[in-house]
Amino acid sequence: MGRQIHFHQLPEDRDAFLDFAQEHDTVAIVSRDGDSPEVEFVTDLNIAGGKTLCLWNRKLLPHLERKWIPDPWIPQG
Repeated sequence: MGRQIHFHQLPEDRDAFLDFAQEHDTVAIVSRDGDSPEVEFVTDLNIAGGKTLCLWNRKLLPHLERKWIPDPWIPQG
């Protein structure tokens, strides 16, 4: 996997950055964490506040899969 960088932005800077990224490539915004192996697309960034988001360049990687690892602190069943 490529290099990953965590950074924080104000909402207006985030919107400008994502507009730039999506103008130049096929970039999807996805949630890093989820309750299933399916990748969750983020459509409303205001609702996603506090979540760690990832940018997925669909031109470089058309199909994204991940392995779901259950939280060991939550009883399964």
